[in-house]
Amino acid sequence: MTTKYTCALDGVSLASLDDRICILDIREDTPLLRLDRFLLPRGGQQIRPVRESLTVRVTFAIQEEQPRLRRAAMQNVQTWAAKGGMLTVSDRPGQRLAVVCSEFPSMSAEDWTEPLTLTFITARCPYWEDAEATFLTTSGASVFTVPGTAGEAPVSVTVTNTGSEPVTRLSLQCGTTWLIFEDIRLPAGGKCYVEAGDGLLSAVISGESILAKRTAGSDDLLLAPCGETSRVQATALQPMEALWKARGRYA
Repeated sequence: MTTKYTCALDGVSLASLDDRICILDIREDTPLLRLDRFLLPRGGQQIRPVRESLTVRVTFAIQEEQPRLRRAAMQNVQTWAAKGGMLTVSDRPGQRLAVVCSEFPSMSAEDWTEPLTLTFITARCPYWEDAEATFLTTSGASVFTVPGTAGEAPVSVTVTNTGSEPVTRLSLQCGTTWLIFEDIRLPAGGKCYVEAGDGLLSAVISGESILAKRTAGSDDLLLAPCGETSRVQATALQPMEALWKARGRYA
């Protein structure tokens, strides 16, 4: 069935499930915001909006008159949607949204032309993000430009000790955020993997977590403002090479 809209979960398109499926519309709801309030010393408040979730509704039709065949097609749709995953849509090329299905459509046995709606909600990151990450390799201080239009993107970095001696203290900077690890052992030629997956930090050397070695003054994550340039640097007493990675975020 011909349609001018497309959507897919983890690369599998809705329309590919059955030739009788026609996508009618893709609609984003207004993002759900939470207002964090901070009291000011001399009275008043500072208000910071925080995005909590984003909902996307996909409306489609199953153009089949026989109720039994329509029901079979709907079961395929429900199986496809129930898994959730990375949602991609035709009007946001190059972007993706991590979602779960929060509502399945009801279906009439009689009205085979009725519009049906699947509702998806963000499961982890309430922003559309680049399907392809932006990378930068450095061996000293440099600048990292992360595309996007919304807030800050978490930054991951893989650091390689290119010196001849082990590293016991490692400092990572991205913009105004810092991560510092002390009392570690990163051998010559070894790698430290600092990942910001699903908004949670992990840091590993030789298969062992070093999160307990993070200093109290460190930030929770390395963050880069989207659409701007940030200073990045990996610092130790040995020469270091760093591979920085982030996905731009969009409103």
